[in-house]
Amino acid sequence: MLVGAGYNAEVGYVKRTGYKSFNPQVGYTFYPKRLKFIIRHGPQFQLDQLHSDGYGFTDQEFTLRYTARFRNQSSAYLSINRVYLKLTDPYDPSNSDGPEYQAGEDFIYWYIFTHYRTDSRKALTFSTYAIMGGYFEGELYSLSGDLEYKFRPYVNLSMDVNYNKVIQPSPYSSVDYWLLGPKLDITFTQTYTWPPWSSTIRSAKI
Repeated sequence: MLVGAGYNAEVGYVKRTGYKSFNPQVGYTFYPKRLKFIIRHGPQFQLDQLHSDGYGFTDQEFTLRYTARFRNQSSAYLSINRVYLKLTDPYDPSNSDGPEYQAGEDFIYWYIFTHYRTDSRKALTFSTYAIMGGYFEGELYSLSGDLEYKFRPYVNLSMDVNYNKVIQPSPYSSVDYWLLGPKLDITFTQTYTWPPWSSTIRSAKI
């Protein structure tokens, strides 16, 4: 995919311009006959690579993932990820207004990601994910859970809870914090929902 520096998205949203991306993915799916509790499972390999105007090769992530879909319609996956990142702007990984890594610095790190989600067709659903591994020159530990209840067809209530621990070497900042994100969606008609935006989560940082 190519997004030029002068591109203007008249409809929709493009978070960055002036880059080229390459995103191949390959996988294999097993449909087991003896494992009655699993519908399908299998490995996947994905590459996400980015070239930015003026900086060249800036982002690359290799993902080796194993996914499973269960008979009760829940799903899970586990992945091992290798990241290469070259900063195009100064950045503080802790988001705490601390010392920043500088533009032009590059990093390589590995992390593990795991995710589980219950059957989304049911009134009460739950999903969770965890991240553990490298992050810039330090480490990141993250745990998140989302609980949702649907009063069909008019009201959806949900609560997202997220804990993050960012560890960076001196003189950079290390932090840990909680994010709480309650959300309420009310559908009055097929064409009007309140709030009028569907993806807003109001978070409180503790």
